[in-house]
Amino acid sequence: MIYSQNCYDFVSRSFSWRKLDECGGFDTEASFTLGDGEPVGAEKEVAWFDTEAAAGRYLKAAIAAGLDTDSADMRLSALQGKVNGRHEVKPEITPQITTPTEEPVEQSDPVGEEENTTAAA
Repeated sequence: MIYSQNCYDFVSRSFSWRKLDECGGFDTEASFTLGDGEPVGAEKEVAWFDTEAAAGRYLKAAIAAGLDTDSADMRLSALQGKVNGRHEVKPEITPQITTPTEEPVEQSDPVGEEENTTAAA
């Protein structure tokens, strides 16, 4: 939470789009990580990183920097999509292990067979 507060404080003093996206990305990641559960003793943090609260901070800074509401919202949506895209569940590939169903067939010794045929001839 302190990083996010400091990040937005920095943006308010020395604005850059890159830094604003860094702040918004951090908040989006934190919101995703915290999820819906509320850890005991972390009520302030959960409230700070609530999806709506985090979006409000980002949008406020983007609009103050000159974007109209729609453009700021689209920029935030793109940022959230990029961050959340990293968390999409990817199917786990399970290696297929096959076990033989029959006992291995013993192979005859080619050297021994040759000797037998030669000796018989």
